[in-house]
This record gives sequence, C-alpha cells and structure tokens, in this order.
Amino acid sequence: MPDKFGAQINFAPYHDKQRDQYSVGLTFLYRLIENKVSNLYLYQGNHYFYNSYTSYAYDPNLPDGKKEQITKKYMNNGVGFGIEFIIAKRIGFNLMGGFAAYNNFSQLNLTGETALYYKF
Repeated sequence: MPDKFGAQINFAPYHDKQRDQYSVGLTFLYRLIENKVSNLYLYQGNHYFYNSYTSYAYDPNLPDGKKEQITKKYMNNGVGFGIEFIIAKRIGFNLMGGFAAYNNFSQLNLTGETALYYKF
C-alpha cells in the first residue's frame, strides 16, 4: 500500500488428470489508521472460482460406468474491516471481517478471513 489506497492480487491454480481448479482474487484496500505495529483498513474483495472435474457413476450397461464432466463457476464479493499486524518490514498478518455475497450473489453471510502477506 503506497499511501491510503492499495490492492492485493491472489491466484491459486491446480491441475491434474481429473480436475482443473482456479481461484483468482482482487481486493481493494483503504487504510484508516496507520502506526508502527498495526494498520486498520476497509476492504472490498472480489473472488472468481472455477472448478471442472470428471465424475464417474455406476451404470450396469457401460463397462467403465458413466463418465461426466462437471464445471462450476462463481463469483464471491465481500466488504468489511481489517487489521494488519506488522511482523517485520515486509511481512504482515491480517485479520478481516465483514459481509460477503457468495455463489454469484445468491447467498449473503458474515465472513472472516486471515492472511499472511509478503509486501513487495
């Protein structure tokens, strides 16, 4: 966070013979209070999740069973407060809490998250 505004980008890919799973996130931050050991901020986070996998079901008419490709894609969105505890010059431990809309805005719930960040 160069000044009051900052952003975080997260990406976690996974691939094997039966599954493709990708998680991509973009979070915007606004620092409210800054001091030597901690920061208080507001956040607004966006998360895209993609999961595609092969499902097998028993079918007595097929020797290898029924094979089906299942794909799930959805967006999550959250807003809330966070506190960062500064562990070292470039390392911070974050606790965040607020409200989130899950599964393409079909569910609204409270959310809580933790993260360990290295700052470039």
